[in-house]
Amino acid sequence: MLPVRQILFPVDFSQPCRDIAPSVIELAHFYNCPITLLHAYELPVAFYGDLGPLDMVVPGDIQSAHEAKLRDFAVDHLFCEAHQQIVRQGTPADVIHNFVKHNGTDLLVMPTSGRGPIRRLLLGSVTAKVLHDVSCPVWTAAHAGNALHWPIRNILCAVSLDEESVPVAKAAAAIAKSFGARLTLFHAAGYPHPAIDVDYDHYRKQILDEATQKLQAIRWENQIEASVVLIEGSAVMTIAQAAKEFTSDLLIVGRGHAQGAVSRLWSDLYDIIRESPCPVLSI
Repeated sequence: MLPVRQILFPVDFSQPCRDIAPSVIELAHFYNCPITLLHAYELPVAFYGDLGPLDMVVPGDIQSAHEAKLRDFAVDHLFCEAHQQIVRQGTPADVIHNFVKHNGTDLLVMPTSGRGPIRRLLLGSVTAKVLHDVSCPVWTAAHAGNALHWPIRNILCAVSLDEESVPVAKAAAAIAKSFGARLTLFHAAGYPHPAIDVDYDHYRKQILDEATQKLQAIRWENQIEASVVLIEGSAVMTIAQAAKEFTSDLLIVGRGHAQGAVSRLWSDLYDIIRESPCPVLSI
């Protein structure tokens, strides 16, 4: 994702969208790159009576109204009218996905909740679908209070020790270097609960030792300047605890691209974002 030459900021005019706007401004200033504002709208359903439609829908007028609202948002929350502003008809997640697919972007910044029907109880419907569908890095935050941690001095990169771990760790190292931030590589080592009559200590020690060796190997073989931390426990809660303990300003995680669409949909990513005390950059 480096260098960042364009930031895509989907706008739905919701409060979470307004809350994350300062993060977008800071990132654009830091990378000295333009912001593309993207807004999607859906045509209202016309209600029919005995004499025909009760409310005539004029697509051109609706398009113009949304374009004017987006211009106002740029002035009020980004303090500038010079950003590229794009309005498209369609469902928000599909519009975002199609834009990224056909135009590309280096970084997509959006909150975790907004408008739309329920797709995932723990995240907003649009964010959940975007995280699943798009290929570009996504910067997001679950709560207004953690939308902006600036300046970024401590970065926590959570790796799962699968084939995606090396590219995610290398990307995190490059991002940490660009910010001049301290990087910590982190792994949550979980294992199945043993039967009551089984001595599990030896097996447990073997799992932890192997995980530690793999984590250290990622650092040394790829010449990554970082601290290495391994903690027993479930990924979601141990990552959240580590982010708090290390006062992380940014959490970097993978999205399971190597495992395919089903894996990404049912991974721990949504819960990790929800529980994180700081913004999450998923790669």
